[in-house]
Amino acid sequence: LCLKEWADAWTAGDTERAHSRLAIARAVSVALAEANRETLLRDAVAAIDSGDTHRRDDLAAAHQRYYAARVLHLEGKTVEALPLLENAMRGFRSGHSPMAYVAEYYIAICQHAAGANDASLATLSRLLSTVPPYQALRAQLRWQRGTDLSLAGLLIEALEAQRASLRLFEDLGENAHADLMRHNIAAVEAVLGHDGLAWRMRLDIFRNLSEDGD
Repeated sequence: LCLKEWADAWTAGDTERAHSRLAIARAVSVALAEANRETLLRDAVAAIDSGDTHRRDDLAAAHQRYYAARVLHLEGKTVEALPLLENAMRGFRSGHSPMAYVAEYYIAICQHAAGANDASLATLSRLLSTVPPYQALRAQLRWQRGTDLSLAGLLIEALEAQRASLRLFEDLGENAHADLMRHNIAAVEAVLGHDGLAWRMRLDIFRNLSEDGD
């Protein structure tokens, strides 16, 4: 959100507010890197810091398009978000921002929502072979890959992707996302007839929720 606010301020010519919002994003990025070695936001801020005025203009427009696409996705208009994400991805790439990877991840989600499951899988495979070790993003990529593989009926492969995603979320301390992944794994295990494994996974979820007070 801070980068969207930076983009709005930069586009409006409000230099003081743009500097302020970018400073907040920079501080958050440092905290994330220290907490769990997650550096995507730090690198996205660095792309802005290192850019000249023209590059910052391009990055500001890309961040605005990306945010608008995310709003459409949250409103259930995922397929409609695709052109905005494609434009945002190109802008991020020209500005050497790792947000290009994030935009392309959401493109895969749009492809899935449009019924183009094979295209989504191809996009995810390309990303998994090129994305730097941004662990949170790689966990999300594995999650979506598991979803696509499940839809394709490739349940063993889906489990492999989901378990890889779970390990990454656990390493990051992302407990809520880890439990969502356990739920997905349990569902696939049940379909495969592994009822004991499915229930053990569900018990882990219940135990975690109890410990968190939920």
